[in-house]
Amino acid sequence: MARPPLLHAGAVAALAGLLTLSGCSDDSQPEAAAGAPEHGPLTAMLDAATGDVGQEADARDDATIENLIAECMAAEGFDYTPLASPDTIFFTDEDYANADTEKWVAAHGYGMYKAMQAAEHAADGETTAEPVDPNAGYVASLSESEAAAYYLALYGDAAQTLPDEETGDPGYSWEDAGCTGAADHEVTGGADALTEFDEINTAIMDLYASVQTDPRLADVAAAWSDCMADKGYPGLTTPESAMESVGDSWDAIYHWDDPSFTEPSDEDIAEFRDLEIATATTDLACQQEVGWDTAMQEVQVALEESFLKDNKAAVDEYVAALESARG
Repeated sequence: MARPPLLHAGAVAALAGLLTLSGCSDDSQPEAAAGAPEHGPLTAMLDAATGDVGQEADARDDATIENLIAECMAAEGFDYTPLASPDTIFFTDEDYANADTEKWVAAHGYGMYKAMQAAEHAADGETTAEPVDPNAGYVASLSESEAAAYYLALYGDAAQTLPDEETGDPGYSWEDAGCTGAADHEVTGGADALTEFDEINTAIMDLYASVQTDPRLADVAAAWSDCMADKGYPGLTTPESAMESVGDSWDAIYHWDDPSFTEPSDEDIAEFRDLEIATATTDLACQQEVGWDTAMQEVQVALEESFLKDNKAAVDEYVAALESARG
């Protein structure tokens, strides 16, 4: 079995971040405060601007881009076979929809073991982790000059993608990036290249990261911590800390910093899986018991309202750029 790529605690947190157990829709969750909106105003604006998100949505975009490249290359007089998406799907749309339900948590915990399985399958060749270029044979059949023209049509002038060392200008323009640039721009509008909005984007990410440690959650966090301790999980302060503790256990069995790393045994993996599901299940039960979701929702809405009051112009500009980028 090949070592699964990327799945140290930080990567697991990135993959499973949406699987932190909040926003639970199960009937046993205490009802939200009367009149409290389901989402904060900032979240609502960003959701509307970005549209469909997730790994499956990315894969659909990739397929559309590849088909557009093929059409463009045909117009330039070349054959082009669309590439298969190289991305491993760790979490499906169904996972995203159900990750905070008791049934899903009882089966998958925080989703870490599930992500590990997907990565291992990719590493073992069970998914298209490193797809073979179906166009290699066709390009090899071309003359040197024809091949050069093929790549120019496909990628544009490679030199124009290099950054300017003096000005720091990234040098990239989709108009100069051939069929690839044109197809990507048509589908995404360059949404991932909005570097001028890095500052506001970072501020928004910091806002979301601050919710669980907001002082207004101190009482409900203490109640959650007591609940977890009573159920055999002492020393945890927030639901995020529960997931992080499981991530630490993941690192402990994979020994990422050990050059003599050896694969964990089946028993180690089984023990980790049991720990993940048991911790996540208890976490969810305690969240429901203390009304964590309702309290956090109220705090997040308040934080988003305050953030928008202080940063409305910057957010409006960012949202407009995202909407334009998504077409």
